[in-house]
Amino acid sequence: MASKLKRSVQFYYDVISPHAWITFENAYEKMYKRGTLTAMKLLTATEQTKPELTQMLSRSLWMRMWSKAGKDIGVPESDMEYLLLKSKEKGTTVKLRSTTEEALLNGVFNAPTMILDDVDYKKRVLSGPEGMYILALLLNKDYESPISNPNLIHEITPPTNTESGLYESPSSSTPGKDEKTIKPT
Repeated sequence: MASKLKRSVQFYYDVISPHAWITFENAYEKMYKRGTLTAMKLLTATEQTKPELTQMLSRSLWMRMWSKAGKDIGVPESDMEYLLLKSKEKGTTVKLRSTTEEALLNGVFNAPTMILDDVDYKKRVLSGPEGMYILALLLNKDYESPISNPNLIHEITPPTNTESGLYESPSSSTPGKDEKTIKPT
């Protein structure tokens, strides 16, 4: 009697990495239009001329960036404050460290990286935007990207809050979505 072996995929990505963004949505243009260069120059100038302000200014820019990210997707300010506090807790640091160590042990060197534990017990490490395409091939799925289908390029729109209080991407509730297609939405 043959046993049913299952595949599993571990997915590692860096939320700041332009490569991870390009894989999932058309953030490439936004990133280069709104990038962090101005903020980095501001902090460098501050460090050179008013070093006593550098830490406060850096923290303010960081808080603004992450708070704005939550606001952009419709997360209430109180929830973002809670999440920002949670991000500073030791448990969060421990989890991030263990995930990073696991990723390094598995040979992760790029973002995004997927690790496929295949039915033949071979571990395959796939990285970069092309890794999504290769993963789809290995899983015998179709893959659409902004390059192969320009209709996937979209502006980020705030999601609607569901009755359960969860935040849902507008694209995740699209009726008739082909379940066999991996789409970076």
